Amino acid sequence: MIDFLSESLDIYRWMRAIREDIHAHPETGNEEYRTTDVILKCLKELNLETYRPLPTGVIGVLHGGKPGSVCAFRADIDALPVTEETGLSCASVNTGVMHACGHDMHIAALLGTARILSMHKEELQGSVVFIFQPDEEGDGGAKRILDTGILDEPGVKAVYGAHIEPSLPAGTIGVKYGSFYANAATIDITVHGHGGHAAEPEKCTDSLYACARLCAELKKLTKEEDGRRSVCTIGSFHAGNVRNIISDRAECHGILRCSDIALRETQKQEIVEICQRVEAQEHVTADLVLKDGYPGVFNHDEDVRLVQETAEALLGKDHVVQEPASMTTEDFGFFLEKYEGCYYHIGVDSAYPLHNARMNPKEEALGYAAAVHSAVVWNWLERHAL
Repeated sequence: MIDFLSESLDIYRWMRAIREDIHAHPETGNEEYRTTDVILKCLKELNLETYRPLPTGVIGVLHGGKPGSVCAFRADIDALPVTEETGLSCASVNTGVMHACGHDMHIAALLGTARILSMHKEELQGSVVFIFQPDEEGDGGAKRILDTGILDEPGVKAVYGAHIEPSLPAGTIGVKYGSFYANAATIDITVHGHGGHAAEPEKCTDSLYACARLCAELKKLTKEEDGRRSVCTIGSFHAGNVRNIISDRAECHGILRCSDIALRETQKQEIVEICQRVEAQEHVTADLVLKDGYPGVFNHDEDVRLVQETAEALLGKDHVVQEPASMTTEDFGFFLEKYEGCYYHIGVDSAYPLHNARMNPKEEALGYAAAVHSAVVWNWLERHAL
């Protein structure tokens, strides 16, 4: 039996160097050109086949020495428009951009996985596809990868992925059966009224007030019933420029998150009805644009079980925890709509949460992540050997 943990710890410094280099040079979605070059260089040094189906991001393929099926593993590679405040020696040199969601850790751990599995190429039963995906934080790089058809040619049968989790100790894996991450829909509303002098409101229709009413009504969509949750957040509101003028235009922008697709459809209809009510009561026009976002992450039970059993065997049962469902969103769900697979968490023990300017994962988690990733892929291929 391969000692994946020992082998991962042996290359820990190599992974850490990659992580710190990428952390110092973060790039936002669809701008990850330097990041892509770093990944390509590493994959080519490991003699993997490489493909670039999109301008940024890269696909690596490792063919094993024995016949078998095809398993893929995905890491996202983009950073966030956040100004870093960690004070680290490897802190971002790109002003206003930071790997505050830990995608630098994802990249380094998956490159470590590629290196470990490459060392056992001749024993590998099948092929492994390493997906380094752009733009998870923006407009869904996962779907664009799928739309290229790049995963069809090697015949991918399953896709796994993982995300760092600051609240879990380093060396801990978090798993969740069924619905893990929420689906989403974006909300954009522009309210048109009839502006005028603040002293004569009777001659106006107040778009600012109407839009504020909309925001208050939409907030009520945040609720939990029968174990199903929805969260509606308006994060942007703009109206008016002068204190004594009633604005004839206002706009708000937000996002709806739901624990299942059926609930999303119900809540979308409720948003439409809220807009219609406010239009009628305030004598304004509300232009509503609802756009479905990420489909949510729904794990396949058999694959969650494989991750859980693999991690327990590797790290011990006390280092594997059952996670609660999250109302955050993640475009990995696009992969799970097409393939079997599982998304799980890697503990990194940070005092600050994801997307925080001071988020600082413990780098020792790289060793555990690469070991678990490698063992998961290996075990899946063994179970699906021809």
